[in-house]
Amino acid sequence: MFANRIALLGAILAAVAAGNVDPGQTKADAVEINDVELEIVHNGSVIGTPKLMMQVGTTASVRVDRPNGYDIKLSLDYEARLTDGRKLDLVFATMKDGQSTVIATPSISLALDKPARIKIARQDGQTSEIGVLVKTRSESAR
Repeated sequence: MFANRIALLGAILAAVAAGNVDPGQTKADAVEINDVELEIVHNGSVIGTPKLMMQVGTTASVRVDRPNGYDIKLSLDYEARLTDGRKLDLVFATMKDGQSTVIATPSISLALDKPARIKIARQDGQTSEIGVLVKTRSESAR
C-alpha cells in the first residue's frame, strides 16, 4: 500500500510540475480516493489487515496464498440509502494449495468512518469475519 501512495504522490507532483494542476481548483475538480481497511478473521484469529486505496466505481483484489489464506475481490460504489454511504460488493474465497474456493459473496453498506463487520458461517463448520472501514480524501484530478 505504501508503494501505491508513493506512486500516487509522484503522479500528483509530476502533474503539478507540468502545470496540469490549477492550485485554485475547486473540490468538484478533485478525485475522491477512499481508503478501504479490511480485517480478516478466521476462527477468532486475525489473519490479515489489508488496506487499499480505491475510487468509487472501481474494483480491487487481495490474495494471500498460505494455510488459512484468502482471496477477496471487492467493488466499491456509493450507497444512496446512507448519508456519505459506501457499498462494498465482495467475493470472499479461501485459498489452499494455490486454489481458491468461493465461500461467500456478501455486500456491505456502511457510512464513511463507521466500521462494519460481517460474520460468515462456513459449510465446513469454521467461521470467517470481515471487518471494513472506509475513509475518504480528495486528490488532484488533473
